[in-house]
Amino acid sequence: MSFHPIPLLRALLVAAGLMAGAAQAMEPITIMLNDDTEVDIRDYIAEGDEMLLGFACDQGGGSNEERTASMLAEDGIETWMPDMLSAYMLPKLPSSIKSISGDDIVKVIENAYNKTGKKVYLIAGGNAAAVALNGAAKWKEKYPQADSQGENHGLGGIIMLFPRLNAKPPEPGKPPVYIDAVGKTDVPILILEGERTPNRWGLPLLKKKLEAGGSRVMTMIIPAVRGYFYNREDSNLAEDVVTAQLAGVIKASLYTLTHYRNGVLIP
Repeated sequence: MSFHPIPLLRALLVAAGLMAGAAQAMEPITIMLNDDTEVDIRDYIAEGDEMLLGFACDQGGGSNEERTASMLAEDGIETWMPDMLSAYMLPKLPSSIKSISGDDIVKVIENAYNKTGKKVYLIAGGNAAAVALNGAAKWKEKYPQADSQGENHGLGGIIMLFPRLNAKPPEPGKPPVYIDAVGKTDVPILILEGERTPNRWGLPLLKKKLEAGGSRVMTMIIPAVRGYFYNREDSNLAEDVVTAQLAGVIKASLYTLTHYRNGVLIP
């Protein structure tokens, strides 16, 4: 399925103008994964009907992620930011991300849905996109009768920023080998990738592989930025601008994920 970027670009411009406002309240909560494992969650409370379940890209929750969650809450989108690495007693390192269980992500989704009654959307960047995708794949196993929108059980879709879903380093001249969860989900997926990263050229193949399980997949290129753009110490002007408007980008992405079918706006 092809996706025309112009409607999303317009939505980005509209949403970017809505992000001013005071910081929203954050409430710390704790949920139990099992008898001896609990997860601390930062809940950025909002009154809307949709919520994001966010996973930081590499090293827990950074200041940009927290600021963005607060701004989204101001605009009616609740965000949960679970500290999965501390729950596993793992160091906040990129390599630790791979140790997070998809089954435990399902438990967090269930807790979020049961506590709030809101449609849950997963959002993750970089290596953490694999965590979200693993969770969605396990969700499909547990709830095989849920339709493509997750209407039966509360999971609505996934937003992935510059996802890194390779199972091993790429080899020249060979197609990429993706993690097992690729092609095993059936919820809508929106991928945002930076224009200044070689990974953008692999989006058509990744899209095709993800769609094999029944997911509707859309892709969008963010001009003039690299992967991990909002966590870079050497960020350029374009990356600083997009980071400042990240809440608007995410809000527009959520709108696109929920309102577009085959490039057509669904009211």
